[in-house]
Amino acid sequence: MAIERTRLTITIENEALQAFREMADAAGISLGKTIGDWCADTVEGAKFTTAKLIEARNAPRKAMDDFTAARDSRQLDMPLPPGGRHAASGAQARRQRA
Repeated sequence: MAIERTRLTITIENEALQAFREMADAAGISLGKTIGDWCADTVEGAKFTTAKLIEARNAPRKAMDDFTAARDSRQLDMPLPPGGRHAASGAQARRQRA
């Protein structure tokens, strides 16, 4: 079964380009195939990094969802802060209550 490949144009720093050129020359294959193979060999790392970036971006939302779920299941007997997910900071909340 043939591996499906997609051709694309990228911008690369000169130092990286030189390193890949040297690798391609040493391996006796084209520069494009060298870079493509490198990307294919590191795809699991890219997937892991992507998952961690998404997890980090969603962390505040998940924390609030967990809080809401705990409150809704009566694990916590307290209301959401005024404004729900977009509640005021502690100092602002104290001023609003005063």
